[in-house]
Amino acid sequence: MEVIDGVRHIMNPKTPLKGFVSLEMEKKLEINPYEHEDFDLQSFRAVKDKDGEIILFDVNDSKAQRFTADGGYIGSFFRHGQGPGEFVPRRLLYVRFMNGQIWVTAGNKLAKFDKQGQFIDEISLGDTIALFIDERCYLTEKRTRKEQDTIKQIIIKHINDTNKIEEGPVLMDGKNLGMIRLPRGGFGDGWGTPDIDREMKVLPKGYLAVYRISGLKRYVIDIFDESGNYVYMIEPSDSLLLDRADFYDFGLTTVEFVDDFPVYVEYRIKNLPEIFSESSD
Repeated sequence: MEVIDGVRHIMNPKTPLKGFVSLEMEKKLEINPYEHEDFDLQSFRAVKDKDGEIILFDVNDSKAQRFTADGGYIGSFFRHGQGPGEFVPRRLLYVRFMNGQIWVTAGNKLAKFDKQGQFIDEISLGDTIALFIDERCYLTEKRTRKEQDTIKQIIIKHINDTNKIEEGPVLMDGKNLGMIRLPRGGFGDGWGTPDIDREMKVLPKGYLAVYRISGLKRYVIDIFDESGNYVYMIEPSDSLLLDRADFYDFGLTTVEFVDDFPVYVEYRIKNLPEIFSESSD
């Protein structure tokens, strides 16, 4: 760790075991959701199921829209409100596929839907941000202000058999942690970053991607295997930002901007076969 101009930087002095690599990719799907007049998200993130279904969701507006594997528009699957399975805006909404269901978290609660979008049940989490490891375990972050400093903790929590939340170990605890590159350039300030769902990404076959600032408006991605060995460093190209990327067996999905409008894109990763399968499925 070094302090440069009053800002703490965490450096990785190691050389990756298998060296530096640039991803070889080809585009396999692109969806411009604004071609559908019923699509009304101002901005969106994306999540993809193993059977190909795609959900685009707006973190701030608490809306989500569904698409088929080939980009066909299905529609929305929950409503604004404060009742069961309903959400209100500006509650940090996140959507994921879990155990053959659709799980939605926002405003301290988790709502579960079946794959047809029908509400099943919901439970109170007590946390606004929940990054699920499995159906009973998730990561959350807690931030508190102390004078000019921000204290941040990343904590593991468990959902027991009666759907009560149990505290687990604290994984990280510190003041004014990090700086992280914003999706369209620049950096966030200390109190708002880093976010646990942006600085680390789970890869196929037990690998982990860790985003690391490498210079002014630059970052690299360190890749670790399931034993914790530092195996690759990926240097993103200037033409393809990987800040919003999520990784799957075939490669990655991301959100790109075309004429200032966000577009959902899938890429097949053609190299690194020990991590990504050759199949497009």
